[in-house]
Amino acid sequence: MFLLQARAGGSKGGNTTIQLYNLSQESIDIVSQPNSQVILEAGYYEDFEGEDRTLPIIFVGQTRSVKTVQSGEDRVTVIECTGGEMPNNYIKVSYYFDTKGSGDGEKPITANDVIEYCINLYGENGVSLGQYVGDAPVSDRVDYVQLRSPSETIFTNGYSFTGYLHQLMNKITSQVGYVWYITNGRLFVHPRGYTKSTEDGYILSLDIVKSIEPVIDNKKDKVSGVSVSTFLDARLSIDKQIVIEEGEYSGTYKIITADHSMDNELGAWDTRLTCQKLVQ
Repeated sequence: MFLLQARAGGSKGGNTTIQLYNLSQESIDIVSQPNSQVILEAGYYEDFEGEDRTLPIIFVGQTRSVKTVQSGEDRVTVIECTGGEMPNNYIKVSYYFDTKGSGDGEKPITANDVIEYCINLYGENGVSLGQYVGDAPVSDRVDYVQLRSPSETIFTNGYSFTGYLHQLMNKITSQVGYVWYITNGRLFVHPRGYTKSTEDGYILSLDIVKSIEPVIDNKKDKVSGVSVSTFLDARLSIDKQIVIEEGEYSGTYKIITADHSMDNELGAWDTRLTCQKLVQ
């Protein structure tokens, strides 16, 4: 059994629980090694064409804890994982950002410099960059107001920090109204209300939708998005958009949360999404 929960704007990678049944002691010893990398592929082969088709990656991360318990006649190994566990919780930063350049060409440090420093550290530790929106075009700012971009946020007296890498990322992104998160081994950094995806919208046919319900914005008393349940699909992750082409809830949506569940015991292989409707 497997459960992955990912949320755009979470300060760390998605949390994942994997339950494996009746492993040999040799296999238990292998998966119990601390900070082991976990790569999980899952889906339906019929969704992918070609002789070399492979299942998509549904999770990349590291083990956080492993325990084996007895449940009736079964011995169950429970693996708790987090995307970015190693760089988030094991890399400490003690750094003073002064000025860049030299002589008359010296320039003050900006929030953009600090964010790029963090991005480089994540990259050096196995977390590649998925998307960094440093200065979003005005045309993309359809449902949020950005007062100052990271490059416009200047620290005239420098910028100092001591602590864990994820704490530095939390601090600097909150100062400019940004969010960051890790999904499938990739780092995303963008304005809090930014909804433009790195890819075109994924067309979600109602034929494969198990259920769809409105998400109500109580402050504005109107539908702000939808909650969707469909068959397991690793392509539906929080860096994507979906397009519903027909029905009451037709439109383009940004995926805000994505829960993937695979239960070999009860047979449910589902993906559940919470999505925000985009202003066109």
